[in-house]
Amino acid sequence: RSTAGTTALPIARVARIIKADQEIDTTSKESVFLIAAATEIFIKHLSDQAYANARLEKRKVVHYKDLQRAIQRDWTLDFLKEIVPMSMPLSAALAKRQFKLEDNLKNDAGVMDSGSDEGQEDGKDDAASE
Repeated sequence: RSTAGTTALPIARVARIIKADQEIDTTSKESVFLIAAATEIFIKHLSDQAYANARLEKRKVVHYKDLQRAIQRDWTLDFLKEIVPMSMPLSAALAKRQFKLEDNLKNDAGVMDSGSDEGQEDGKDDAASE
């Protein structure tokens, strides 16, 4: 249990993290405290959800998959889905990566083909103008 007006997170470190954001000029001490308190509540919520998943499997240790399940099941954690992706077998991950690479190559080739007329002033192709 924490005392009123304090957080488990060091306020100076939270302030430094906020100052690292170039879009934020200044922040009051009160806002830094509120951000630290909100972060603490968020961490507790996420860890409670993950721990509940571990307990469902009769474990006391939280694993990555417990965090994944918490994020998949709790809509308030949806923003973390890209940061904490579902794990998959290596073979599936490699196949997915290969598909993305091939798709990117196709898209890049399509862009190059559609842009081949650029740079020609009179509609003639480069070979005819030489």
